[in-house]
Order: sequence, then C-alpha cells, then structure tokens
Amino acid sequence: IPGVILVSPDLDSHEMIQTSSIITTITGTTGLESVIIGKPTLVIGDPYYRHIDHGIIHLEDHSSMSEAIAAALVSKPAEDEDLIQFLGAVNQLSFTLPSRYIWTTSAQANDAEMNTAATTLAQELIEVCKS
Repeated sequence: IPGVILVSPDLDSHEMIQTSSIITTITGTTGLESVIIGKPTLVIGDPYYRHIDHGIIHLEDHSSMSEAIAAALVSKPAEDEDLIQFLGAVNQLSFTLPSRYIWTTSAQANDAEMNTAATTLAQELIEVCKS
C-alpha cells in the first residue's frame, strides 16, 4: 500500500502515534492509545476496545483497506465522555491477578500452584460476571 510504513516493535509508540495520520493494528493496545489521542484507527482483529463509538473503523479483513483508510481519515474522533465511560467500565471490571499465574507453565510450577492460579482466575471472573 503506497505511503504505508512498517515500523520496528522497538519504536516509541507514543511518538509514532503523534506523527502518524492514521494507525492500523490487528488487536494491539496501540489502537486504543491512538483512539484516546484522537487519531483515526483501523482495526482488523477483534480488540476489546473496538466498540468505542467514534475514531475506530473495523475491517473484517484487509480487502477493503483503501476504502477504510479513506473513511478513517474523515471520521469523527471519539468523544471524551465516551472514552471516560469506556475506560471506567474497563477499570470497574478489572481485577488483580499476579502475572506468575498467567505466565507460569506446568513445567515451571507444581500442581498446587496451577490449581491456585485456575481457582483465583475463576473466582475473579465469577465476581466480574456477577457485577
């Protein structure tokens, strides 16, 4: 695609967003950051933030990329109130789970640790679903 630049994963994402006309991602948090900053954002995957009312154009696949870019460049950015509500909901539904519970493999942990991780995650998810 003419004018598209693939960047190194080591690039400062905030600098990249600030200097870009549009951001395209599959599901990355760079997409959410760009919506918050007010940059038009294309998402090809199904990120949790894709339902923010404005500032995001969702594509099922890359076949309509040209049309999506044109639409995104004239799209209205997300309203501050919408972002506040969205981020507030994410915060309200979030819970603390030590990263070792997520990133430990069965080869690195014993059965008791894995059971604790599964139980903790299940309990937290049940609480979130109840609220």
